[in-house]
Amino acid sequence: MKKKYNGFYLMCSFPERETFIKAAVKGLEHFDFLEIGVPFSDPIADGPVIAEASHHVLSNGFTFNDLISCLKEIRNLAGNDKDIYLMTYSNIIFNRGADELNSLSRDYGIRGLIIPDIPFCEKDFFRKIDPPVKIPLVNFITPESSEESIKGISGNNSPFIYFISKRGITGGEFTLDEETRGKIKLAAELSSSPVVLGFGISDSSSAIEALKNSDGFIMGTVLAEILKNKGLDEYSKFIDQLFTDIDHFMA
Repeated sequence: MKKKYNGFYLMCSFPERETFIKAAVKGLEHFDFLEIGVPFSDPIADGPVIAEASHHVLSNGFTFNDLISCLKEIRNLAGNDKDIYLMTYSNIIFNRGADELNSLSRDYGIRGLIIPDIPFCEKDFFRKIDPPVKIPLVNFITPESSEESIKGISGNNSPFIYFISKRGITGGEFTLDEETRGKIKLAAELSSSPVVLGFGISDSSSAIEALKNSDGFIMGTVLAEILKNKGLDEYSKFIDQLFTDIDHFMA
């Protein structure tokens, strides 16, 4: 049985730098990994909450150097035991080049890249960039993935498999129909990597439902909403209660 692998998503420097860093460090007390969103002007997978957070950060003059500075401070404060992933889009990868990204992996232990607009079938093409990006890519499976596709993706090396639990964008309601449950089960049986559910997980109930059906979950939109509307103290209380509930379920 695979060890559960739970993660949380935060937009880098949202709602501002210091709160983001404190929120990241707090989350890493409980979660196994942090997915850091790199602000992008034209996101395709992000729902309105995350998209608004991205535009907010960019309007405040965010640069790639800000990302580096945040990574350095998070590692200094939280240590190196937990995994960090970067979530971004292919345009940023092609424009920044591989050298800068590879140095982030080397210096700050970036475990992988989560790039929604590079499907599995284009992964090899992406790897042919010269110089090559050496950071592993996280593979995606969706409710639309065929059985053949799931078999191919599950047999390919990936730090974890990001199973997008619903059709559409981040946020919204978390529901799993029987067909999707079957695809999650198939991926988990075939993959040596954790199969982790994301999109729509917003509370203890949906997190526990995800854990019943997969190897873990990713929570993001609700955390951005709490940080923006209620602040860091309420964010911390929410995470503490979330894992109290999860610990009771896992006991």
